[in-house]
Amino acid sequence: MDPSNTEIARIVRGSAEAAAEMGHSELDAEHILLYLLSEPGNDVVHVFESVGCPVERAGASVREVLPPPGAERTKAHGLRLTKRAERVFQNACLEVLRVPRNKEPDGSVLAEMQGAAPSIDPRDMLSALLRDAGDPLTEWFEREFGVTYELVRGAAGGG
Repeated sequence: MDPSNTEIARIVRGSAEAAAEMGHSELDAEHILLYLLSEPGNDVVHVFESVGCPVERAGASVREVLPPPGAERTKAHGLRLTKRAERVFQNACLEVLRVPRNKEPDGSVLAEMQGAAPSIDPRDMLSALLRDAGDPLTEWFEREFGVTYELVRGAAGGG
């Protein structure tokens, strides 16, 4: 993961803030999803809307599956990533590589031509959250809302 990627840094900070506000000492996949759902108008919100999943209901449901808030607000910068959250960020990197962007007319990827690493965006994070078939969050989203990895990739333009 490229630490200079400002989008990754923004998502990590926002997710950590969401976890800290709940008094949690670890940043998990659900905190990432809560943060992505809380940003009005971002790609994740558009994807949810396009597949008929009510964003407010999804956010409320995610809060219900998280552990109860801690007694005190924790510091966001001191949170550790769970293995699950680490896997989400790793999967997001794979999503970037799997779904090329900025294609030139000749089919080459502009970022590769310029020697730059492609940037992870909220769509990649959502796909990464839903990528692991055996993960409870993935199974829950499919059961509750009918939202699957394949559906999100199609709605996000990654077909």
